[in-house]
Amino acid sequence: MKKIIFGGILLLCIGFTSCRTASISSYYQYETECLGDQLDGSILLRVKGQGISRNAAINAAEKQAVNDIMFSGVKRGQCTFVPLLKEVNAREKYRTYFESLFSGNDYDKYVRIAPRNKLKKVAMKDGTVGTTYLIVLKVFRTELEQKLISDNIIK
Repeated sequence: MKKIIFGGILLLCIGFTSCRTASISSYYQYETECLGDQLDGSILLRVKGQGISRNAAINAAEKQAVNDIMFSGVKRGQCTFVPLLKEVNAREKYRTYFESLFSGNDYDKYVRIAPRNKLKKVAMKDGTVGTTYLIVLKVFRTELEQKLISDNIIK
């Protein structure tokens, strides 16, 4: 009788420990989120950046922010913005332009880490190597738009 009770308790313990749920942060797709329009032509965005080091993650987040402003727009958060490039297949049509923009540091002129920003390190358990941060960035949207107009990308 004691063996049956002990076996039942053992099975319950094994059953409860094997029913753990996966961490939601490992499966959550972080979208760029607008935290506010600064009313000076810039906006605050919370962006996910992944990289081998902290600096690589920050650079990836900056590129993602500029990419989202140009091609996807921002749909989450306190404000929404349509993409600067509304032309169909603009990324393909001006491929060499955008490759040179992102391969150099030209994109860096239009994005800065927001003052008093505390980088939030996010634990990712999806097999990625490196670190992942949620970073608040200030993107100079109107200056980026003016550059695209002067380079005849936006007409």
